[in-house]
Amino acid sequence: MSLNEYFDAAILELKKGTSQKKHPFRYFTLASLQPNTGIGIRPEVLRKVEENLDLIFYTDKRSAKIEEIKIHPRVSGLFYHPKKLLQLKIVGQANAIEDSATLKTYWNGVPTKARKDYTTNLAPGTPITDEQAVDFLENENHFVMVRIQVNEIELVQLQRPEHMRIRFQITNGKWNGTRLVP
Repeated sequence: MSLNEYFDAAILELKKGTSQKKHPFRYFTLASLQPNTGIGIRPEVLRKVEENLDLIFYTDKRSAKIEEIKIHPRVSGLFYHPKKLLQLKIVGQANAIEDSATLKTYWNGVPTKARKDYTTNLAPGTPITDEQAVDFLENENHFVMVRIQVNEIELVQLQRPEHMRIRFQITNGKWNGTRLVP
């Protein structure tokens, strides 16, 4: 396969992660820099892949990751497809989307059951004595979207007889690939 074919196949898998609930790329691991403790790492749900390959996920605006990306917006995400033995590492700049009209539009698309994730009275990570301490807000939410402006994708395709590793970087609006030693 050519570099472009590897790139196109990887992007297709990313897009499937937003439309197929059981696709392995639906969930990814996000790493960000925590100001005092090192690297924060947590699972996220991929919600959208935009035409320019920006990635969107949802979170509670009071979560620690929001403050982390305000201070250090450079983040990395890791996707792994166990059946295809495909790994994608993305690197980019993250920012919270706080436009109220955009948030309202997407909030209306969040299933009723899932809305509880964004309506707790306490911020995520707040210590509690038991789960009964968590109440839910009726007419208020802490929903926010995060956009990752992707500027690098590193693909690792595990295969025999030789694995494939390619770094794609965007330069002047065009993605260029470089083969790397796996």
